[in-house]
Amino acid sequence: MTTLPQNAKPITALLGTKLGMTQVWDEAGRLVPVT
Repeated sequence: MTTLPQNAKPITALLGTKLGMTQVWDEAGRLVPVT
C-alpha cells in the first residue's frame, strides 16, 4: 500500500475528460497515456 499525497484524489476526475491524448499518473506513480 502506498501513501498518496492529499492532492492525488482529484486526478481521478481527469479520467472522465478524454480530450485527445491525455497522460495521467497511476497509483504507482507511473505516467499512463489515456485516450
